[in-house]
Amino acid sequence: MFWHIGLFTLLFSLIAYMHFLSCRETLTLAQKGLVKPMRSNGSNGKGALVWGIIYNPTFGLLNL
Repeated sequence: MFWHIGLFTLLFSLIAYMHFLSCRETLTLAQKGLVKPMRSNGSNGKGALVWGIIYNPTFGLLNL
């Protein structure tokens, strides 16, 4: 009955954990005097758009 709440919690927890690991990596590199390499401009910045197009219909169908 409430499986979608569990799915949302799992997804949110995974994203939060990935963010935590990224911050911890940045802090570790800063303590060693190194810098995180810059992202290449190979992408055109539409990654979020693609994921939004994928997620919106998927979660829209799950809410029916």
